[in-house]
Amino acid sequence: MKRKYPFTFFILGVFQNMIRYFLIGFIGFVILIIGVIGVPICKIVGLFVVTIYLLLCIIEQLFIRSISLKESNNQEFNQFMDAAFGVNNDENALSAHERIIKVVEDKIKSQDKDTDD
Repeated sequence: MKRKYPFTFFILGVFQNMIRYFLIGFIGFVILIIGVIGVPICKIVGLFVVTIYLLLCIIEQLFIRSISLKESNNQEFNQFMDAAFGVNNDENALSAHERIIKVVEDKIKSQDKDTDD
């Protein structure tokens, strides 16, 4: 099954990475403000740190996207990713959220049957 990674997930992931690496961005912006106030070398260093911060957030999300779209040897991971990002003709009416809930509920039911046996 072909998976599609929605652009909105990508943007939300970049924002999540910006929160995750907030300290790097904060330091970069502080140095940049110091550079704007009057220390010219701090402006260059601040721009460099902020650029690295933004690139780090985007590259991290590209890595997460590529992992999400790849097939795995783990069948359970593949089922979850197909539910989240896959396009299945008989479940087009369901949203990704509903497909994930259905996969998780099916997994719980199958584990309950295994423990009962």
